[in-house]
Amino acid sequence: MTEKPSRGQKVGRVWSEDAARRARGRAEPRVDWSTSPAIQKIINRRVSGSPDIDWLEWLLQKYVPSTLSLGFSIGCGSGVLERDAISRGICQRMVGCDIAEGAIEKAKENAGDLAITYELFDLESGALPSESYDVAFASATLHHVNRLGHCAEELHGALKQSGLLVVSEFVGPARFQWTPEQLRIVTDIYSLLPWRYRFNYQSGGTVAHVMRPHLCSMVKDDPSEAVRSADIESALEPYFELLESRPIGGTILNPLLGGIMENFDEESEVDLAFLNAVAALEDALMEKCALESDFKIMVYRRRECSSPSEAYLEAEQARGDRISEQERRIERLLEETGLLSVENEKIEAELARVRGFAGEAGQAVARAVAENARLKSGVVFRVIRALRGSEAAPPPTGPPDAEGGVEELQVDNRRDVPAPFGEGSFLASDLARAALRYVAEAPGGNDEDMTRSLAALEVYADAVLASKGIVPAARSIRDIAVLQDMEIDRLTRGITALREYSQSLSREIGSVYAQMDGARLDRERLAAEREVLRKRGPLMYWRLFKLKANSSHLS
Repeated sequence: MTEKPSRGQKVGRVWSEDAARRARGRAEPRVDWSTSPAIQKIINRRVSGSPDIDWLEWLLQKYVPSTLSLGFSIGCGSGVLERDAISRGICQRMVGCDIAEGAIEKAKENAGDLAITYELFDLESGALPSESYDVAFASATLHHVNRLGHCAEELHGALKQSGLLVVSEFVGPARFQWTPEQLRIVTDIYSLLPWRYRFNYQSGGTVAHVMRPHLCSMVKDDPSEAVRSADIESALEPYFELLESRPIGGTILNPLLGGIMENFDEESEVDLAFLNAVAALEDALMEKCALESDFKIMVYRRRECSSPSEAYLEAEQARGDRISEQERRIERLLEETGLLSVENEKIEAELARVRGFAGEAGQAVARAVAENARLKSGVVFRVIRALRGSEAAPPPTGPPDAEGGVEELQVDNRRDVPAPFGEGSFLASDLARAALRYVAEAPGGNDEDMTRSLAALEVYADAVLASKGIVPAARSIRDIAVLQDMEIDRLTRGITALREYSQSLSREIGSVYAQMDGARLDRERLAAEREVLRKRGPLMYWRLFKLKANSSHLS
């Protein structure tokens, strides 16, 4: 059996593959909000006050009066930041580290003759050299770290006295579990977009409305993604003094544009105006503290003495342990769910096969009964049938038809008959009609009645629940550990249901086999009866009587 990769190996593989994909140099659709030149100018303005001065240039002008000797970059990827830091005169030399071996190899290639060295390093467990660096950079890296306390302690020890820590990070909801208010605003804005703007290049299809990522898929695909993003600032505080925090935003823009950025043509005045209008709304909400900034640029100074209490250290360790154990449990439960699902598919296939055999056996019995009935001619058989028919004839359940029989219930099985709420849904509420209109513009692939109705129902149900203040717990709880416990509970209940389903399938297979055994006995009895019926003569009735008596005795 192949040994499963560790968490670190799994994360390293994910980001090595990402580095290899980027290195191929193919033109790829823009899926991230920050890949837009227009959005980048907005970010620059929020950090530096100028759309043309990015965060590194702002850092150089404000916090680096002279070139620093040695800088350190964690989660370096393919090495863009290190090369920029040297070319702009922020540092003379740089050291970069990453957990992804493929990214390190690519960074080394890209560095050329620059004074940059690279190391394979795991921020969750590795040890850094003491008081070695003048500045450390964490760009889009800390939100991939679970053991934040360990990482912060190592960075503190690795910086020289008064050394700087520069953080450019996503500090929003862990695992992108957007807050209720955030999701409400994003959903409202998203609903205004024409349908063609909703094609999602990450999902590979048109997405009707914004959703939170599924926790299970995040843990399965990349357990490091935004694992404790909401804890970053509190984890750094005991070790570093915050000098300045600049909001980048992304609270609305990131979930709104994720996967669909490519659909916007920034050469179009209308498209550009839409992006700027959303950014202006985000600015206003952040300025009035109605929404927090999900992305921030933060400049810290190393504290002379780190000040975490014993209780803090124990709590941080326990939280990291809890989240790691939850990840392992989720992966085990997902694996078990997959195995049970595959096993149930096999049982379903076996049940379908057995049902087919049972159907054939039933048809064989029916044919045998019909054949024997044709052989049962003569006065005696006619008298017996007449006596049986007069014992208990049920009254008709409806008015007689033209031929004297009972009129059957008329059911229209045509699929093209419009439903009561088809064209003129005047009885529906405004909200229901709005939900139907919301999905009515869907192009081909969404034009089947039930598909459209289901999509409308999802929108309608979410709107009704939200209007009543009823939201799933995952929409109101922000603690990722609590959310992951809830996900574990959901998976556990799902596995229980799969096992119960498996047992019910097995019981049904047993029942079908029993029916097949009964059909086999019926065929044998009918075959024996047929042999007697074919031997016409005065002893035929006596033989039939004995045969029936023996069958009754055996049953």
